[in-house]
Amino acid sequence: MWYFATRSTHDYREGAVLNYNRPPDSGIVQDAGFAIFLHENTAPTAGCIALPDWNLVDWLQKAHSGDRIIMGVRSALFH
Repeated sequence: MWYFATRSTHDYREGAVLNYNRPPDSGIVQDAGFAIFLHENTAPTAGCIALPDWNLVDWLQKAHSGDRIIMGVRSALFH
Protein backbone atom coordinates (compact mmCIF):
# COMPACT_ATOMS: atom_id res chain seq x y z
CA MET A 1 0.00 0.00 0.00
CA TRP A 2 2.99 2.31 0.48
CA TYR A 3 3.39 2.74 -3.29
CA PHE A 4 -0.16 4.03 -3.62
CA ALA A 5 -0.02 6.15 -0.46
CA THR A 6 2.92 8.17 -1.74
CA ARG A 7 1.49 9.02 -5.17
CA SER A 8 0.91 12.66 -6.05
CA THR A 9 -2.86 12.09 -6.38
CA HIS A 10 -3.11 11.45 -2.60
CA ASP A 11 -6.02 9.05 -3.06
CA TYR A 12 -4.52 6.50 -0.65
CA ARG A 13 -3.23 8.79 2.13
CA GLU A 14 -5.37 6.92 4.66
CA GLY A 15 -6.41 3.31 4.35
CA ALA A 16 -6.27 -0.31 5.35
CA VAL A 17 -5.66 -3.59 3.56
CA LEU A 18 -8.85 -5.66 3.82
CA ASN A 19 -7.87 -8.83 2.02
CA TYR A 20 -6.50 -10.14 -1.24
CA ASN A 21 -8.21 -11.43 -4.37
CA ARG A 22 -8.04 -15.11 -3.46
CA PRO A 23 -10.34 -18.01 -2.64
CA PRO A 24 -11.78 -17.95 0.91
CA ASP A 25 -9.50 -19.31 3.64
CA SER A 26 -6.54 -19.76 1.29
CA GLY A 27 -3.04 -18.47 1.87
CA ILE A 28 -1.63 -15.29 0.37
CA VAL A 29 0.63 -15.89 -2.62
CA GLN A 30 2.92 -12.93 -3.33
CA ASP A 31 2.55 -11.42 -6.83
CA ALA A 32 -0.49 -13.60 -7.61
CA GLY A 33 -3.16 -10.90 -7.37
CA PHE A 34 -4.07 -7.54 -6.00
CA ALA A 35 -5.04 -6.40 -2.52
CA ILE A 36 -8.47 -5.04 -1.67
CA PHE A 37 -8.07 -1.69 0.08
CA LEU A 38 -10.33 0.53 2.12
CA HIS A 39 -8.91 3.93 1.20
CA GLU A 40 -9.47 7.62 0.72
CA ASN A 41 -10.84 8.72 -2.64
CA THR A 42 -13.81 10.76 -3.82
CA ALA A 43 -14.20 8.77 -7.07
CA PRO A 44 -15.21 5.12 -7.58
CA THR A 45 -12.31 2.68 -7.79
CA ALA A 46 -11.79 -0.74 -9.36
CA GLY A 47 -12.49 -3.33 -6.68
CA CYS A 48 -11.65 -1.34 -3.55
CA ILE A 49 -13.82 0.58 -1.11
CA ALA A 50 -13.24 4.32 -1.43
CA LEU A 51 -14.59 6.87 1.04
CA PRO A 52 -14.13 10.62 1.46
CA ASP A 53 -11.25 11.45 3.81
CA TRP A 54 -13.38 12.47 6.82
CA ASN A 55 -15.57 9.35 6.52
CA LEU A 56 -12.62 6.98 6.23
CA VAL A 57 -10.79 8.45 9.22
CA ASP A 58 -14.00 8.26 11.27
CA TRP A 59 -14.49 4.59 10.35
CA LEU A 60 -10.86 3.68 11.07
CA GLN A 61 -11.06 5.33 14.50
CA LYS A 62 -14.29 3.52 15.42
CA ALA A 63 -13.56 0.07 13.94
CA HIS A 64 -13.08 -2.86 16.29
CA SER A 65 -11.31 -6.17 15.90
CA GLY A 66 -13.75 -8.62 14.34
CA ASP A 67 -15.79 -6.02 12.43
CA ARG A 68 -16.91 -7.26 9.01
CA ILE A 69 -17.36 -5.50 5.70
CA ILE A 70 -19.74 -7.15 3.26
CA MET A 71 -18.78 -6.55 -0.36
CA GLY A 72 -20.85 -7.37 -3.41
CA VAL A 73 -23.17 -6.10 -6.09
CA ARG A 74 -25.95 -3.94 -4.60
CA SER A 75 -28.72 -6.05 -6.15
CA ALA A 76 -27.29 -9.23 -4.60
CA LEU A 77 -26.88 -7.72 -1.13
CA PHE A 78 -30.10 -5.71 -0.77
CA HIS A 79 -33.34 -7.34 -1.90
